[in-house]
Amino acid sequence: MRTFAHLITRTHKLIIITWIAIFIAMAVLAIRLPSLLEGDGFRMDGDHATVMDIVSTNFDMPAETMFIVFDRVSDKEIESALNNVADLQLASSIESPLEDALLKSGDVAYAMLHFGSDADNMPQAVTDIRKAIGDKEGITLTGASALSKDINEASQKDLITAEAIGLPIAILVLLFAFGTVVASLVPLIIGIVTVVSSFGIMTILGGQTDLSIFILNII
Repeated sequence: MRTFAHLITRTHKLIIITWIAIFIAMAVLAIRLPSLLEGDGFRMDGDHATVMDIVSTNFDMPAETMFIVFDRVSDKEIESALNNVADLQLASSIESPLEDALLKSGDVAYAMLHFGSDADNMPQAVTDIRKAIGDKEGITLTGASALSKDINEASQKDLITAEAIGLPIAILVLLFAFGTVVASLVPLIIGIVTVVSSFGIMTILGGQTDLSIFILNII
């Protein structure tokens, strides 16, 4: 133990520099984490997921379908919105309520956007489609990827709100417990390094496997 303590004392500058370098590297990776979070926490790998992958790949069935819901929107506006989406060339096929009467009932209609198994970066696709259809009242994009993106954004906002409330309280408690600013900052710094490092490690794992969007809140 004395030998170990002596080694740390002699190389303390090197240890500090190493930790700073690791922290910077983890911080750079942590910034990318939100863009890698796609799982909504309600999907599980299993027989159903395997069968859907096989059907999508071998039998030309859409891997995913999103819906554009039109509520009290004119046919001209529906046509314009769907033409804008088609110009993006993201969906493998589009079923329009103007061509299929079954997709329309009274003042409400919906279009189906089908995506093949080769579709990737669905969060970005959701953003692009929403820009294409605009923010006109009565036109809404929904579906699994749209919901996952909304949950992801809500989770990030909740995390920021929670930290904005909890961090000042934590600082006050630490100041009261330790009595000095320097002593109270030590556990705070350790906590920040731990969280950022965890985010960085999750970013590395995110390149190999799907990660739930609730990871931000859990860490």
